Amino acid sequence: MRKTHSLSVLALALAMSIAGTAQAQRAGTTETVINAENRADQAQDEAERAKAEAKAAEEAARARTGDAHAAHQASVDAQEAAVDADTAATDALGAKTAAQEGNKPVEAAVAAGQARDQATNARLAAEAANASAQQAANPPPPPAPPMTMGDYDPAPPAATLATPPAGAKMLPEASAAAGTPVYITTSQANVAPNAHGVDFKGLDANGDGWLTKREVTANAELAGAFATVDIDRNGRLDRDEVNDW
Repeated sequence: MRKTHSLSVLALALAMSIAGTAQAQRAGTTETVINAENRADQAQDEAERAKAEAKAAEEAARARTGDAHAAHQASVDAQEAAVDADTAATDALGAKTAAQEGNKPVEAAVAAGQARDQATNARLAAEAANASAQQAANPPPPPAPPMTMGDYDPAPPAATLATPPAGAKMLPEASAAAGTPVYITTSQANVAPNAHGVDFKGLDANGDGWLTKREVTANAELAGAFATVDIDRNGRLDRDEVNDW
């Protein structure tokens, strides 16, 4: 009786051990399938990102600005990388399906991981190609020339001296004070005819605008009327006094 009981206990323990092993195997298989699914999904995401980079590179190449040839070549490289990423994603999806169907799930999960890595590398290549396409299509502006001392303290513009009028006389002292030439001109007012026909300018020997008694001796009539013509009694005649005579 005891022997039979011992055999029953042993059989039960063995059955439980087998059931536990099977359950552990099923749990391990489930986890492996989940890993394969996650890796396949990640590969698909990488492929989508790679295609977006290729599209951006193609648009930069179509702009035909900057180095159009280099931009086009970079666009081609980006598209090829996107195709590689898409192929890797397809392989990962196949591995995911194999893992779900129980066809060597461990090997399928490993294959899905490798395909995901390939898709990631292809996406990175597409990003680099897109960056090259953007730089070729939109090169940075040339650097500004280095500044010189003239940029900080520009020299004043050269002074432009006006041409002095004919007959003008330069005043040295005024020119020295002003820093530029100073000229003075003289002009005769319009000479109104006078009743006695006196040539005022001809009598004004020193050109000071006044006629003294000595200067008018050349005109006897004016010399005789000097005191009468000298209205302000200053001993000399100006042009208005002579014209009013």
